[in-house]
Amino acid sequence: MLRRVSAKVFGGFGIVLVLLIAVAGFSGKGLFSAKDNFHNYRDIARQTNEAGRVQANLLEARLAVFNYMRQPSDDYKKAAETRANAALAFSTDLAKMVHRPDLKEIATQTSAQMQEYLNGFEEITKLQVKRDDLVKNSLSMTGPKAERDLTLVMRNAYESNDAAAAFRAGATLRSLLLMRLSVAMFLVNNDKKSFEQAMADSAAVKETMSELMDALEDNPLRKYASEAKMLHAKYEMDFMAVNETINALSESTFDQQAQLYENRIRNDHFGFRNGRFGF
Repeated sequence: MLRRVSAKVFGGFGIVLVLLIAVAGFSGKGLFSAKDNFHNYRDIARQTNEAGRVQANLLEARLAVFNYMRQPSDDYKKAAETRANAALAFSTDLAKMVHRPDLKEIATQTSAQMQEYLNGFEEITKLQVKRDDLVKNSLSMTGPKAERDLTLVMRNAYESNDAAAAFRAGATLRSLLLMRLSVAMFLVNNDKKSFEQAMADSAAVKETMSELMDALEDNPLRKYASEAKMLHAKYEMDFMAVNETINALSESTFDQQAQLYENRIRNDHFGFRNGRFGF
């Protein structure tokens, strides 16, 4: 009888131990699962934060680039380069955080695109420097020189009672001044209408200049008119170069590419936040 009771007691203890072991096993599995989930959550949070940094710095870079193209300055240039380089650094770090091959490839491509963005901005600054150099060191010097030569011809022809030469010199000077005015308007507005008007004025300069050269065939003043003619030709050529440079700036797809990069980063950012990219 006692043996039967002890057997039942020890049997009950055995069942309790088995149940405890089972509970412990399930609890341990749950703890390990919770630990894994915590690590995954931490990875997702880090990746989301890094993607947000990329996006924020790219936005700041785009704003600085916009300001630079509207009003070029070293401050805007430096701000654009600083923010773009920061976005590149964060996108490179992001690529290192991602473990899934397909998502790692996306992050790596983003880094490559950020490098392309920096290269594109460098080309923009080169075009801007070229434009500024043409305006400052060519147009602003050549135009006044041609004007002085024509003024000298007009004054001396008038004082010599050469009415025909004085009239044609004055007409040429007028067309040159109108051309310079149209050029100045173009440099402010960068519009097609101002460019076409400047070229029409330039054609008028050529026409009246030809008449002036004929009127000064045997006149010592002809050399000054010839110099003014050469200066006008250079002025027109440099103005056309400025127009080409401005067209290259306006036709650049640089900012459109930046918008595509930003959209992609934003989509990836939401992917990290929703947990798609965290494993």
